[in-house]
Amino acid sequence: TRRSSDLNAVWFDYDGGGFNAIAGEFASFLLYQRLHGAWLVPTYAPAVFRDHPSALLASALNRPTVRLARDGRHGLLLDYAFRPSPVRQHVIRRYLRELVEPVATRLRIRDLMGWLRPYLVSELLGVLSTRQLSAADTALSLGMLADTLHPDTTVDQVLALTPTPAPS
Repeated sequence: TRRSSDLNAVWFDYDGGGFNAIAGEFASFLLYQRLHGAWLVPTYAPAVFRDHPSALLASALNRPTVRLARDGRHGLLLDYAFRPSPVRQHVIRRYLRELVEPVATRLRIRDLMGWLRPYLVSELLGVLSTRQLSAADTALSLGMLADTLHPDTTVDQVLALTPTPAPS
């Protein structure tokens, strides 16, 4: 007899009809809140929000800033800034702290970013085609990809979480 603790961490996806790694589900939700739902999907597929038009209000969306420049030799410099709205940051923080981190702890995951990284990369590369995106939004996605792949990047950095103020 197998105990539930002996099973691999998977989630049955009733929509997609298969088993998915729980880390992939977490990464998908987190990156949707961070980038896809916060900017790219409302910008490139607004019909998705037909039933929720308030999600497309300018006050609900933060426009990213992206700067591209030649470095004078052979390279290209990319600098971007994109912080989700305070409401999205709140959702991301609670989901991360109250669901992702406790599950990772229960599964004895010691490197949360290492666990999530391959799935974050897949989400960054596989959700929207760069052919659909403007040059700035493609650069934003590639900048986030580079950050995600950097070995010193933390989950909080990838998710653009601002430090939580200490209670007074």
